[in-house]
Amino acid sequence: MDNMKSKKTGNRKLLLIVIALAVVLVIVGIVAAVTGVFSGGGKSGSAKTADSSLLQAPEYKASAEYEAYLDGLSDEELDKVIDTSDEAIYEAPAKVKELCETYGLKYAAKATDLTSYEQVEKELEARKLSGFLGDELSKQLQTTMKEYDGGYVFDDGELYLEIEQEDEERGNVLLLLNITPKGVFPYQSSSFQAQDKDAAPQTVEDMMKNFTYQPKSGGDFICRTQGPDGTAFGKAGDYYITMAMTREPSDAKSEEYEKAVEKLDEKVKKAVGIDSLDELEEKVYSGIQTAWEKEPDAMQEALDNDDKQQYQALQDKYTTASKEELALYEECKKELEPQEVYVTEQDLQDTLNKLDFSKFV
Repeated sequence: MDNMKSKKTGNRKLLLIVIALAVVLVIVGIVAAVTGVFSGGGKSGSAKTADSSLLQAPEYKASAEYEAYLDGLSDEELDKVIDTSDEAIYEAPAKVKELCETYGLKYAAKATDLTSYEQVEKELEARKLSGFLGDELSKQLQTTMKEYDGGYVFDDGELYLEIEQEDEERGNVLLLLNITPKGVFPYQSSSFQAQDKDAAPQTVEDMMKNFTYQPKSGGDFICRTQGPDGTAFGKAGDYYITMAMTREPSDAKSEEYEKAVEKLDEKVKKAVGIDSLDELEEKVYSGIQTAWEKEPDAMQEALDNDDKQQYQALQDKYTTASKEELALYEECKKELEPQEVYVTEQDLQDTLNKLDFSKFV
């Protein structure tokens, strides 16, 4: 099953495992100390409340260790442990069972497709969560379910939903929402471990942003954004909520982007004799690897503090690109900005505020 979306006609499946792994942002290793990773402060409806106690929950620890385990496997090792059967719920069920025994958690043995919105409403009502999705997300889920199944309900009490949001201008969004009872292993895993050298971003734009947030209707969440992906993990009542967002360009935006890149390829070749914008970017960011070799402590500090300015300064210090090439690259980046897609801090906050966490009493 491994996070698949089934189309109602022809039973076509949209593979989501890549998204799931992107949401955890390819973090290596198990849960580490999180002090200083998240911004501090605090009010309801604010991104300023630090609450790392969520990372001490056994549900989170098991989830993060599971992601670390999968990330640490080679392709050959993954082939040996992955369950590819139609009935599979988890990629590596033996590891899930092991972690659940360690942390005293339940795990699912059976999943049922949600093929109608009425099923979703019935499952929410059974959990006394009617109205949790709010009007806007409820309508979007109903629209999604005209073409696709809406997710799964599991025999361990979990509810997993997939909602598509169309946005021609900023990029379409796939929203994954997992409602997990306390004491259950989360189907949609998440990890908020600090980055290290092995999982370092290759560009400044790829750096993560970590923050905590309290939605207006209640609950506490830890959040992370990186490029077109974002994730949030929180607690409301006796449930843990995992929310993941991935934004992809619309067909029209993709065409615009491709045309813009073609023009910039010509511009780069004419200006500095490099064949493409991709090759120029590779040269510009060549300093990152050298910076890790020369000043590892400073690079790690930049990652830990989400300090893009320091990260940029260090890569510029060691890049093999000339000043002319650096200036040209910055110029090209600005020209491409209208076509780029991102999940922002505001995107996560706005979506969390569309949900009614007051239902979790």
